[in-house]
Amino acid sequence: MASTSAIATAAGVAIAAAHAALVPALVTATARDGLEVRWPGPLVAETASEGVPTAGAARSHDGGAPGLVWTRWSLRYRGGIERAVGAVQLVGPFQDPAAPPCSGRLVVGQRVLDDGRGGAGTVAAIIAAELTRELAGTSHVGAGAFQRVEDVRAAWATFVAHPLDLGLFPRTALRAPTPAGFFRATALVVFDRVKVPVVIGAVPRVDGGSLGFTVGVRARLEFGNRTLDWLNQKIGGDKLVSKAVSGQLDSALLAALGPPPPLELPGGRRLIVEMCPGEPIAFADGAWAAVPLRWKLGGPVPSPGGGPAIRPPLRAPVTFAPPSTDTALTLDLDLNALDGLLFELWRTGWLDEQLDAVAAHERFNHHPTVATYLTLRLSPLRLPLPPTLRPTDNGGLALDAAVRVDIGDGRLITPGHAWASLAIALRGAAGIAADVGVTALELSCEPSPGVMRPCYGDVVTAIRDAAPEAHAQLAGALTSALTGVFAARRLEASGSPAALELSDARAQMLASGDQRALRVEMAARVSPRPVK
Repeated sequence: MASTSAIATAAGVAIAAAHAALVPALVTATARDGLEVRWPGPLVAETASEGVPTAGAARSHDGGAPGLVWTRWSLRYRGGIERAVGAVQLVGPFQDPAAPPCSGRLVVGQRVLDDGRGGAGTVAAIIAAELTRELAGTSHVGAGAFQRVEDVRAAWATFVAHPLDLGLFPRTALRAPTPAGFFRATALVVFDRVKVPVVIGAVPRVDGGSLGFTVGVRARLEFGNRTLDWLNQKIGGDKLVSKAVSGQLDSALLAALGPPPPLELPGGRRLIVEMCPGEPIAFADGAWAAVPLRWKLGGPVPSPGGGPAIRPPLRAPVTFAPPSTDTALTLDLDLNALDGLLFELWRTGWLDEQLDAVAAHERFNHHPTVATYLTLRLSPLRLPLPPTLRPTDNGGLALDAAVRVDIGDGRLITPGHAWASLAIALRGAAGIAADVGVTALELSCEPSPGVMRPCYGDVVTAIRDAAPEAHAQLAGALTSALTGVFAARRLEASGSPAALELSDARAQMLASGDQRALRVEMAARVSPRPVK
């Protein structure tokens, strides 16, 4: 989603070939160019097609597999003139939309559970409030009346560090795949004559793609004489507090650790995040828990004219770097996740709608110079393939996009194919900030099916190099989009008794070799349901 405005703006820059009208000599030279490529290649392929160019043409590639590949052919002429023509393909391997890869994770940090004092907005505060509310007015022989709850502590824990707590849970909660960790809280429930130490645990499991918790409680009434110990057995200290914490604890942990609800887009579209079936939840003792996630993708899109169906590209899995210990919530997405997101936005037509909103073709067609002196007119821009991302040598990302436009000159309509590549760098300062630059911008024409010829390429290059203000516009668009997606949101499923409120998002790029991932860190707080 973050790249949508950037794609649209880049496409607008490409189509600004209207300035060709101001440079008739270049247009004439281009029209006389004899370079031609016969391109029988389909839109989608496992390997890039070669095509049949004019003799002597040199071939090169932009973009990269897996992803969009722009194959370029060029010829040099006397006087240092060079003409080039290109064609685009989506090259595999590809994701299976029916079983997309596990390509992201949601990391819930210690701050969401306990800020060190059980402050408002933490799970520890919910436990203290629920124990207090449920036990208010309770009185037992020997223990006396309930007074208060003290010293509530909450943290993620591993069974390696707390082996005795295995006894909190029934065997069914520990069945294979055996969970590595759990939520652990301790508290003191104060009565008139005793303080009851309580240990509360919750083991998460992902079954059938759904997250659930098994809650266990251990409470000991330590009276110090045989008569009261006998009463303890009759009263049942575990039963004393289990009812008080099980309901709200479930909802609080589901709000914090579960996948976010669908993201609603205009036109009834929804982006759905789901938990990875069969993948375990990871734990770091006293620090964080991480839930593996993936996008729920729509089916493959048939390729126009036949050939393989259109699917998002597939890369090797990424090993995410450890999360920061001072953030409450961290969302990590690798390139499979980001390309899957772009595929969904493209598949549902949302990206094309953003191009319509930018209306680059309208600005071209109604430009006073064009309207007065030219017969050229442009159709609305369309994306024949989903944009894709790839790593760059400097540790950043490149966003590649192919755009289709019909160029009309009176009654003559010529299909045009534009290629744009953008360099994207995210800065991890406060808020979300992006640096974006156009690194490639090309346009080719297809005067007859399967035949590619140059058109206006020199002018597009000149505009790209002379338009630094476009870079600033791209950076602003990407920054606004990222902020809108990840900042100041309330994640609350319908009917959920608790919600997760997000704020103060910041994004950064994670790079290791040729692996890339987007990390978004957010402040977060758990909001309990109102008590009726």
